Amino acid sequence: PVANVGVMLVGVVDAGTSTLRVSLVDASLRIAASASAPFPTHRSGSGEATFDANALAATARALLEDLAATCVPDVIAITSQRASAVLFDPPSRRALAPGIGGEDARTAARCLELARQGVAVSPSESATKFELLLAAVDLPHTARVGTIDAWLVCALTEEGEPSTDPTNAAVTGLTDDAASSWSPARLTPLRLDPHRLVPIAPTRGLRGHVRLRGNDVPLT
Repeated sequence: PVANVGVMLVGVVDAGTSTLRVSLVDASLRIAASASAPFPTHRSGSGEATFDANALAATARALLEDLAATCVPDVIAITSQRASAVLFDPPSRRALAPGIGGEDARTAARCLELARQGVAVSPSESATKFELLLAAVDLPHTARVGTIDAWLVCALTEEGEPSTDPTNAAVTGLTDDAASSWSPARLTPLRLDPHRLVPIAPTRGLRGHVRLRGNDVPLT
């Protein structure tokens, strides 16, 4: 049990490549409690690396609930693996397809094609993964594509609008030099509609609230 409940506690959701971990961290950066679960990525011989984005969100919520039984955090923060991509529907808070992991290599040929057009994009960036996910037919007009942080903001909050931050946006291959906005010059060759991307917001700031044991905990 957490000994001093008077100290501010941050519930940190850490979505890594193979493990999902949620920790309660105090003001001295001491981990007061933690819980984890496997975060499986499904790999194929053809270079695919996918994951169940809905299961990821459900596991994150379950781990937060488990820790909240010990002590409800004052705020929640997210850190995650970079460059993975999720297609989701904000109104329903549901992922619409398997997420694509950062190490997925299916779009290598597409990156070479773009390079011949003068657009330098790496298969390890999110750009061509976004393009691949948005190629699905009959997507609802509300469908959005984003990195794992944006998806978790959407899935965990009741009212929050999904967004990403410059540190995550910078590894998509789609931003301006400061990673403060999406670059039309990079979106156009990939046929990416900016309407389908989430806003880029400051790294620190309120994203919404997570309901935990009767408490609306800010996700920041």
